[in-house]
Amino acid sequence: MAANHSRTDAATRRRLCELLRLVQCSRTYLSWVLPALAARHEASPDSAAGWLPLTRDDATCLLTYSSATEKERSAITGEGLLSMSVAIEHWPANWLSTQRRRQCLPAEGRTIGFSASLAELTQAFGGLESAEMNLIFPSLAGTRHANHFGAQGWEWSPYVRWKSGDAAAGAFVQPRMPAALGASGSAAAAGAKLLNGAVVAFPRLRLTVCGAGGQQAWSNSYDSSEVVMARHSWGWAKALELREAPATDQQGDTANGSSSGSGSSGVVAARWSGYLQGGTRLSGSVTLLPPP
Repeated sequence: MAANHSRTDAATRRRLCELLRLVQCSRTYLSWVLPALAARHEASPDSAAGWLPLTRDDATCLLTYSSATEKERSAITGEGLLSMSVAIEHWPANWLSTQRRRQCLPAEGRTIGFSASLAELTQAFGGLESAEMNLIFPSLAGTRHANHFGAQGWEWSPYVRWKSGDAAAGAFVQPRMPAALGASGSAAAAGAKLLNGAVVAFPRLRLTVCGAGGQQAWSNSYDSSEVVMARHSWGWAKALELREAPATDQQGDTANGSSSGSGSSGVVAARWSGYLQGGTRLSGSVTLLPPP
C-alpha cells in the first residue's frame, strides 16, 4: 500500500484488502490496530493513511464476532442482531473466513541467531554510573532487518539489559509497531505510543544465550511463569549471571594492568566472560515456535 497507493485506484486497493482474513487477527490487531486504521479511513478514505476500507462499526463487529461462541456467531450473521447483520452482509467473505492459511514454521520452529561484539557491550555498559541502566540490541543474522524480525503482524527485537552493580543481566524481547502502520502528522507519536503499548498477544518464543564455549548457557520460553514486563517488553530480569569485575586502582588500571578504567573493555570482558565466545562476542538466538 505504501509503495503503490499513488498509482492504484480505490477498487484495486479494496480488492487486495478483501483477501485479508480479519477475523483471524490477534487480539492486538482486533482490539487496537484495526480500530485505529478504521478511524484513519473514516477521516480520509482516499489518502494513503486511510488505505484499509473499514469503518469503526466494522471494527467493533469484527471484535465481537471473533470472541463469540459458535451459537452467538450464528445469531450475529443471521437475524438475531439486526444492526450487526446489516454491517456484516456487506463484508467480503474472506474477512470472516476461519480457514487457516498454510503454516510456514516447521514443528521445531525457526531459529534466528544474534550477536553483539565486546566493543558494543563496552559502549553500552562500560561507562554506567552506579545504579544506572542501559540496554543493547544485538544484530540478528539471516533476517531482512538487522535488529528485528516479523511475527503476528508486529516487529520483535531481542535485547539485553543491565544495571550497574547488578550481579545479573536481563534478557527481553521488545515489540514494535511496523512502520507501515504508522500515522503522519501531530498524532503520529501519540498513536505509535498507544499501539506499541497495546501488544498483549506475544508469539511463542524461546530465547537462548550461549556460554563462552559456544554451548547453551541460558534458555527460557515465553510460556514460563517467570516472565516479567518491563515497559512494553517481556522477558527475564535476572537471566544472565555475571562475574564480579576486577578492582581498579586510582589510575584506572585493573589489578593485572591489562586495561584501564572501570568502563574499559577489559573490565567489561571480565564481567561478561562467561558468555563471550573467544572473549570477544556475545551470541545467542531467538526461536519462533509455531502456534499450538
